[in-house]
Amino acid sequence: MKTLSIFSSIIILIFIIQPVMAQPGSLDESFGTGGIITAPLTTHGEHGYAATIQPDGKILVAGFQDVSGNQNFAVARYNTNGSLDNSFGTGGLVLFDAGTESDAAWALALQDDGKIILGGSVYNQNTTFDDYALVRLNSDGTPDNTFGTGGLVITDIDGYWDNAYAMVLQTDGKILLAGEGYITSNRKVCVVRYNTDGTLDASFGAGGIAIHVIGCGEERTRAIALQADGKIIVAGYFNEGIDDQTFVTRFNSDGTVDNTFGNNGTATLDIAGNDDQFWTLYILPDGKILAGGTTDPADDPDYLLVKYLSDGTLDNSFGSNGMALNNFGVNDFLKAMIVDADGKILTAGGGFSFELIRFLDTGYPDTDFGTNGIVNTSIGNFCFAHSVCLQADGRIVVSGHSNDGNDYDLAVARYHAAEGSYVDEQSALFAHVNVFPNPVLSGNNINLEYTLEEDEELSIELLSINGKLLEVLSEKQNSKAGPHKESFKLPGHLSAGIYFMRLTSSQGSAVVRLDIQ
Repeated sequence: MKTLSIFSSIIILIFIIQPVMAQPGSLDESFGTGGIITAPLTTHGEHGYAATIQPDGKILVAGFQDVSGNQNFAVARYNTNGSLDNSFGTGGLVLFDAGTESDAAWALALQDDGKIILGGSVYNQNTTFDDYALVRLNSDGTPDNTFGTGGLVITDIDGYWDNAYAMVLQTDGKILLAGEGYITSNRKVCVVRYNTDGTLDASFGAGGIAIHVIGCGEERTRAIALQADGKIIVAGYFNEGIDDQTFVTRFNSDGTVDNTFGNNGTATLDIAGNDDQFWTLYILPDGKILAGGTTDPADDPDYLLVKYLSDGTLDNSFGSNGMALNNFGVNDFLKAMIVDADGKILTAGGGFSFELIRFLDTGYPDTDFGTNGIVNTSIGNFCFAHSVCLQADGRIVVSGHSNDGNDYDLAVARYHAAEGSYVDEQSALFAHVNVFPNPVLSGNNINLEYTLEEDEELSIELLSINGKLLEVLSEKQNSKAGPHKESFKLPGHLSAGIYFMRLTSSQGSAVVRLDIQ
């Protein structure tokens, strides 16, 4: 009977703990409101197309502000908890007007010194039309006047429709901006390389500009990646009058086409006469290449993932003969991709919702993530995801924009990657954090010890295992540098399980695990 009683208690405890366990793919409730940020930053619409995470964990999202059809470069910075960083720009937002009719950032990069580069295009009506454009900002969001003219560089390729959509930084700090240049009456593959001051790098291509012609039709470059040996991979799609076909092209580091790759430098793909497009690239540690996008049978786009060997031939060990095609629902648009430390592939996109999917390195969905590998998050009336990033702790950040019924706003969502626990990066402000007794009974007193490196204003919070705020134990108290010991009475209604105490300051936070019995 005693054995049965113990067994029953264990079963009950399992059912008590299970609901609060953070599941892979679940929203991180410690971020924003229920894991989501979406709020109008101005009275006009804002669109997000690119994002990155700073070394301090702050999140940058870039795109453009739309004012009655006219656009300005826009970038917002968020703190690690999802609040806007008021030390950046105006209330966390920077708007940059290039002085043209429409300016848009489609790409974003962060230099080692903290400076921020926006890559995209500007539009000069009836003059040079669309041109490549770069904007460099200081870490506080002010224009970097040492770059170009007032932080702005504009490059006209051929006087017509030159649009840049992808960017990557070389290890020497030079900037590669890729897109399409209007050459011989059509759009062609075009990569431009800039020196660190924004001037064209004359050692690359012809005066800093490398152009590659695949065929006689339109060629639209949408992604760029850099190999470890300095060679440059670009990808996108082209159309010669029948349907869209994908391409992957490799350039040598000097801007010449690498003819050892694919067929004379380019690998193309046409799947059953569908419209096929590549939107994102990733170079794997072994030199193999992942390209992602869509294939469109019967006007219903499906996810397309393709893996190439380093010479541009398909890797037949991936998916089916090198390709993974998936129909997850209506309008499956794959727009962004990243690979985690375990080799699993995270993709973001979707039509009218944030669609986050995790694939195994074989090309098949990871059924341990979300629902059979898929997580759909509806934000506002409808929304579109264009970027996916990984934090240092493995959590996943997806960004884009959503519509609230009036206009578009930047939208960001954060997800757990692994089952088990909420973990926050520890700020250097905290030299020591400890809690005891641990484990502790619900409703009992708990002691918190911590040491501060300098004076600071602190809040102390109790969180669930998935980061949801349960109770503020102490709010914005002035604390001196040095050791501290405080006691708190825990709420008596807490179920047995894993919880966290979080100390939050203007410089970051520290988290300590708490087991409640």
